[in-house]
Amino acid sequence: MRVTGVQLLDPIAAIGVGLLLARAGVGILRHAADALMDREDPAALEQVIAAFKSGTVPGLVSLHRLRAQRFGGVLHVDAHVTAARYWTVEESHAAVEVLEARLRAAGLRGELALHLDPCTPPDCPTCDLDRCPVRAAPFVARRLIDVDVAGEPLGRGTSDPSS
Repeated sequence: MRVTGVQLLDPIAAIGVGLLLARAGVGILRHAADALMDREDPAALEQVIAAFKSGTVPGLVSLHRLRAQRFGGVLHVDAHVTAARYWTVEESHAAVEVLEARLRAAGLRGELALHLDPCTPPDCPTCDLDRCPVRAAPFVARRLIDVDVAGEPLGRGTSDPSS
């Protein structure tokens, strides 16, 4: 069957349509593979970091081991938060609830799993908590957090707040 009536134009049009279909198929396959392989969601990572940096919660020093993945249509955020080691469970929980509220206010919907890690002496220069009874060094500045730092396994690459 000829559509255009021009012998050379019909095969060229068919090849073009075939390429468009192949491109659409590759896009669908890529999206499905990302979901199946639990690919990280870069936009969600940036949202989490922005919410953490949007206003400090005194005593929450750093964010590390950050992962944000979509499982189907549901976002799962998993991160470790370094908190004052002398805090009670109630104090730590209250600080994390403030952070969770910021994440939700930033538009993150889904499952949030925030794990607490106690601070260590190398964290002191980046901790802005007043009257810390275990402070080993004076506060200098909050640690700069980006996707690379937040994704570190230990989150303690350096105690230098400018890094």
